[in-house]
Amino acid sequence: MSTSRIKTIEHLTKTLGIIFAISLVSLVHKLDSFDLERDIDSLRVLEHVNAPVHLQHVFDYGTVFEKALQWLTNHRKDLGRKNADMLREMQNLLGKAGLRRMAVFDLKSPTIPGTKYSLIRFPNHRLDSIPAIRNRHHDIHQLTVKELLRRFRFFTKPREIIAATELESREIDKIDLSRRSEDFRLRRVFLSDNNMAVAFLGISDRRVPNAAPWDYELIVIKAKVMATDGPSFYTLLNGEKRDVEDLARNESQLTRLAEIYGRLQFSLAKSLASEDFSRAYRSIVIFGLTFSTRRFAFGIILFSLVTLTALAWIVHQSFSAEIPQEQAQIPLHNVYARSLIWIVLPQAAILFALPPFGLSIGENGFLYGGAFATVLMGVIATFRARKLWPREPDSPVTS
Repeated sequence: MSTSRIKTIEHLTKTLGIIFAISLVSLVHKLDSFDLERDIDSLRVLEHVNAPVHLQHVFDYGTVFEKALQWLTNHRKDLGRKNADMLREMQNLLGKAGLRRMAVFDLKSPTIPGTKYSLIRFPNHRLDSIPAIRNRHHDIHQLTVKELLRRFRFFTKPREIIAATELESREIDKIDLSRRSEDFRLRRVFLSDNNMAVAFLGISDRRVPNAAPWDYELIVIKAKVMATDGPSFYTLLNGEKRDVEDLARNESQLTRLAEIYGRLQFSLAKSLASEDFSRAYRSIVIFGLTFSTRRFAFGIILFSLVTLTALAWIVHQSFSAEIPQEQAQIPLHNVYARSLIWIVLPQAAILFALPPFGLSIGENGFLYGGAFATVLMGVIATFRARKLWPREPDSPVTS
């Protein structure tokens, strides 16, 4: 075979390699568009969770405790029952101690929110320790993504719930109620430490000279408590939402949002992600040239098919010749190498060049037909070329 035909086969083979390399650029571009799409979805979830309608409920302690008790009743029935029994027992204990009128738990009274659910506690429930949450009345679009991520982590973090289950003591320390005792009334009942249930009593405002407008008395009742793993505040208040839970568990995506958009205002971050995704969705730029993502795969098929057809024709024209191995710069004498370069790489290039969205039936038909044609030309060229290179001599057999 002439040297020119050898060079032509090598050039066509290199062309297939170039087409594959260009398709790799398309693959990277497509993966970037998928990342941008996930960023937009994550920012949407971030906006949803930080909406004022959700944020205000976290500061409504009565609602939080009520939802926590409902969760215990539904998911930790034994613990919920013990907590309810203890609340009734403590009410009776206060009545027996002579505080009967003050021991009436007015469950509907807005002046003592959360009284019914006060024997439940969340460790480290300190909302004011997070600056972004103190700014809850601000427009979230004016806050940075980093601040919203801090809120999101706080709201979606699974919480430990500590509930009082049993009175440890049946006696109450005596307190002096002779001083305007008729003015004492129940203000709040809550769980203070892990081993204390505390009744908080207050005196109404009488504006007595040289006296504080409010006086307080504490009745400390020792109690046993039990801890259990509970849901996040968001789940307690809004129920389970799969997209919210998926993002809360995806620490790598949260880190990505913080690194890329953290210092930007939320409105700017959302706008930039949307614009970048819109551009990536419509077009791809390679070496300064812009191509349609919808038609790019068709171009890859066309160039691959033309190259493989030319390759099969050159091989057919040289069918009766033999190419010495030392004249070929590419190891095409090996059938596996030819199969990889002439069959596998073109199909991989077509796969990598596919757009990040679905196509019409007609377009899919063209893709499948083109892919089949490239496979056919690659197979013809690969197996017809097996006679162009002489077989390697058999290894000598040593006795």
